[in-house]
Amino acid sequence: MELMKTLKNKSIRKMLLPVCLLLALGIFFFAISNVWLLVQTPKDLWEVPRDELEGKYVTVELPGIYLSYAYTEEYKNDRPTGRITSREYLIDANSEDYCGLLLDSEDLMNKGEALLEECDAYWNYETDEITKTFTVTGVMKKMPEDSLDFYHEAVDYDRLSSGEQEVFLPLYLVARDGGDTASSVVFALIAAGLFAAAVILMVKAASGKNQKQIMDKAKELSPASPDYVLSQVDQLYNNAPAVSGLRMNGSLILLEQGAKQFLYGAKDLCWAYQNVVQHKTNGINTGKSYQLILRMTDGTMKQVTMKEAQVQEQLQKIFALYPACVVGYSKELEAAYKNDRASFAGLAASQRAPRQEPAAQTGAEGPAM
Repeated sequence: MELMKTLKNKSIRKMLLPVCLLLALGIFFFAISNVWLLVQTPKDLWEVPRDELEGKYVTVELPGIYLSYAYTEEYKNDRPTGRITSREYLIDANSEDYCGLLLDSEDLMNKGEALLEECDAYWNYETDEITKTFTVTGVMKKMPEDSLDFYHEAVDYDRLSSGEQEVFLPLYLVARDGGDTASSVVFALIAAGLFAAAVILMVKAASGKNQKQIMDKAKELSPASPDYVLSQVDQLYNNAPAVSGLRMNGSLILLEQGAKQFLYGAKDLCWAYQNVVQHKTNGINTGKSYQLILRMTDGTMKQVTMKEAQVQEQLQKIFALYPACVVGYSKELEAAYKNDRASFAGLAASQRAPRQEPAAQTGAEGPAM
């Protein structure tokens, strides 16, 4: 039917933003996972041409370290803790060029410091060999601005000739240790989950799953002629004004919430009342919001956020349209709903007895949010 197509298209449009957000998050986690490195073989650093280095997955057995030009220290409450979280060094990129090296695991930093100390001793003729070499595998990345400033300062870059400056590549080798494998897998799994969620939401919306409850309810209300019920829903949708997605007439209730739509018959609704939610920030009241609460004979509940005046208008409308629905809140009604919903028809009738004022003005005070 045309209505089902219209509702399905609305569901698809409603899903576009959350699906795009899920896809964006999935792309982000996939990008930071570097999971493709798990199935790649790193190339020898010295075998990669200098103009192809950026972004390459490489490995190198460090013959030596020239100097340490930067480190990152952990701070808490704007105070240094003394804990070093990463160190950056100057190393050979090949037989002619230099680059940086970023180590951010305790094991690799310890090896880096030991190798640097031994190299200093070797160049000062305090030892005749370098034995503390170790292998580093990682990705060649462009240095961020702060690292590049320290790098240039360490080699007195501004005083070098243009030819000399060219050999100091603005790249550093970001090392990956064993822990990277676990984090790569975790981030990749998160990305896969986000992609799957996006696909499921879009498939659900495009296949009409969000309208399944309407189809099932139409069959329940008229097993012999569900199409007749759907035609009545069509009229309700096109003729009744929606208040926060809620449309009602004497026989049907149609509610749109997010990408889903719900259909109820007049006899499904047995209790309606106002709920007030007091909002607080740091213990200070910041305002209230209002909800129309619809409680069904099967024990389910729908919460429809509206302005207070709209809630009251809808309660008055419910009081007039649905004589078997109790309107208003009390703890006694809450207990009766939980324990004896069959009695609600009698309670609704007593509300509508002569000279009985409707309880539409009574509301439940909701929890602070």
